[in-house]
Amino acid sequence: MRLTTSILVFGFLLLTSIQIFAQSKTVNEKERNPLIDEKKNAVYLEFVKTGICNNGNYYTTIRVSPCEKKSELDERFEAVWVRLVNNTRWGILTDVQKLPVSPVVSPFYLTDKLTVEAAKDGAEFDIIYEIESETGCDFGEKAPKGETCKRRETLVPKFYRRAVSGNIFVLSGQSVIFAINQGHLKKYLTTYVFYNFEWELGGTIPLPPARYNIQHRVYYSWYDAELGIKQEAEKKQIKNTF
Repeated sequence: MRLTTSILVFGFLLLTSIQIFAQSKTVNEKERNPLIDEKKNAVYLEFVKTGICNNGNYYTTIRVSPCEKKSELDERFEAVWVRLVNNTRWGILTDVQKLPVSPVVSPFYLTDKLTVEAAKDGAEFDIIYEIESETGCDFGEKAPKGETCKRRETLVPKFYRRAVSGNIFVLSGQSVIFAINQGHLKKYLTTYVFYNFEWELGGTIPLPPARYNIQHRVYYSWYDAELGIKQEAEKKQIKNTF
């Protein structure tokens, strides 16, 4: 009887130890390796394709797909589609225009047990981005006569600043795609997207305004676009050759 009891106690302790070890391993994995792919940035943007986008630049409760023509007043422009990749072990939040048409994963439980809506991996959204211009000298270019260097002087183009927006979570290891107006990627111009990690949101719904004070940025520049467009053209040329 004592032997049986001892075996049961030992089995219980062993099972408990395994569970604790597994939980500790999960926590320690995030602490030791916050990046899924250690060779890449925590959050990054990569080239997908070029094409024509139709966008009304308006907030609406009508579910309109990104770049879908809905009105004759919609803006039509050449675009570069990029992929926003979450290479961390936490969910991230970014702002979008219009209600999402693409499938979403719901519910998604944050680390603080809040239930939110998250994007389906690879879905397309109308993600809000901003633009800034590089400054200073471009030493890769010949300096104008009488000048010490070629100055970067591209002005940030005027574009519609959205007054109302929504937001969407991108899960750990997943991504979403969106279109950038090629006119916003002229030489010396850089676009960027704001985002928050799930643990920066304060544990409340609706999301606290204070989150805007701790937002991070991920950049996509004119140089990134030029490189992506060049590689796309080379792939098309190879395909047409064969």
